[in-house]
Amino acid sequence: MLNQCQRNVYEYVGIAVIERKQALIFVHRHGKIGKTFLWHTIISKIRSEGLIVLTVASSGITSLLLLGGRTMDSRFKIPLTISETSSREIIKNMNL
Repeated sequence: MLNQCQRNVYEYVGIAVIERKQALIFVHRHGKIGKTFLWHTIISKIRSEGLIVLTVASSGITSLLLLGGRTMDSRFKIPLTISETSSREIIKNMNL
């Protein structure tokens, strides 16, 4: 049920798990292309093998989409200092 791009990520993660290699994987695309489905598939596969998966996301909304997901700061108790300059408006085609 995975398309070729999803299958590539799925296999890469599978190999990293089998070989016990650390991997930082970031999947970024526009909405409605199956990112959540891909992560649910990967998480379910790994957990079905009795392994532990900690699902973290950078935003609260995204964390709600993941099985057992939490934000990174919540999961790992990363202290965040919020101030009036903590956020920034991002404008289309803005050079950061």
